[in-house]
Amino acid sequence: FHPCSSYPHPPHPLPFACLTDKAIFVARWLNIREGKSSRSNDDDSDDESLHFSNDDDEGEDHREKRKQRKEKEKVRCSHLLVKHRDSRRPSSWRQQKITISEEKAVETVLEFRAMILKSGYKMGDTFAELASKYSDCSSARAGGDLGFFTRKKMQKPFEDASFALQIGELSQAVRTDSGVHIILRTG
Repeated sequence: FHPCSSYPHPPHPLPFACLTDKAIFVARWLNIREGKSSRSNDDDSDDESLHFSNDDDEGEDHREKRKQRKEKEKVRCSHLLVKHRDSRRPSSWRQQKITISEEKAVETVLEFRAMILKSGYKMGDTFAELASKYSDCSSARAGGDLGFFTRKKMQKPFEDASFALQIGELSQAVRTDSGVHIILRTG
């Protein structure tokens, strides 16, 4: 029997004796998230930190789920980078000193994007060909392919754009400190 009722009660998924305990826990959790203390000023308070353990945390299922989540957080992309004179390193394998403006770099990237989209089902081949010839990144040798990467491995605007794309989708122009990119998500 459950202490708060007169009928048999199934085991609760969290260690609460009753819904009142759960409500108190939730209220404290919300206060902590808002930066308010969950402790009372009374010295005889029985408020203690709650530590939860779940048998699945140590289990094979949990490790497998965590591994699957991490795999989902990886993307594979190719990109074509056009640097400009205000890029953090305005030089590349193609050109010793880059002098074009950021606006010209955006215009160039959008022209490449239009060419890639016009190629239809050969989009990946066209992208690789253009990246090999015109990208200011050393990944040009691999057709712009960056391989798989996880979050926090790229500059934030690049990361955000990459993770927002679906496989086979091409980004708009993406500005970073390195220059202006178009990104093709491949995996």
